Amino acid sequence: MKTLDNLHEVIRELRETRVRGNVTITQISPYIDVALTILPEDIASEVDSVVNKLEESNFSTNLGAYNKYLAGRIKKEFALDVSGFSADFINYIFHTAENLLYANKVLSKQYLKFSSVRDRLYLHDMWVNFQEKYEYNPPHKHAGLYSFVIWNRIPFKLEDELKVFPTTSDSGPNTNSAFAFLIPEDGSVDNLNIPVTKDMQNFMCMFPSDLMHCVHPFFTSDGYRVSLSGNIKIA
Repeated sequence: MKTLDNLHEVIRELRETRVRGNVTITQISPYIDVALTILPEDIASEVDSVVNKLEESNFSTNLGAYNKYLAGRIKKEFALDVSGFSADFINYIFHTAENLLYANKVLSKQYLKFSSVRDRLYLHDMWVNFQEKYEYNPPHKHAGLYSFVIWNRIPFKLEDELKVFPTTSDSGPNTNSAFAFLIPEDGSVDNLNIPVTKDMQNFMCMFPSDLMHCVHPFFTSDGYRVSLSGNIKIA
């Protein structure tokens, strides 16, 4: 069973963690906050259903491939119909975004003048990645206010991944299979790696859309690493 203890362990390297509106918010730089949440069971089941239907149809979808809009070096990337998701799913996404927004002192001052930020948020687009071993997402950013990734299926064990290219004292952290943020800091760029493990299935990470990030390849499984992503904009 996933608990907040698991969540805090995942983000133990991050700087300041606080909870607002049941959303765990972490400061990764003085001006950048991200949210990490565990999907409620009904939301996780809805995501499972979307993924399973697409896979069972042999990836047949009316919206088609989404590769031309994405930076990923991933063959199977498909657009998702935002209108096909339940109101509960949309509300969960917006609830997380709203709490993340108001936790940020700079952004909250900018948007506090609006009586209801929730009414101004909209989910611009969503897609699903079926990532195979050796595939990756190079450093990139998105358009919008916030973007998110939901890890639906992790086919490998982190300990196996870390053995492929063992870390040495001079090589820096082992990034095999990691999701990473590239954080501007003191005139340079710092890498913050989030180790993606089986324990993180049904976790969501939400972050500023213009924050550079990347996804490193995995090497030890022939299964798919499945993730759903989307961009939230404000009217």
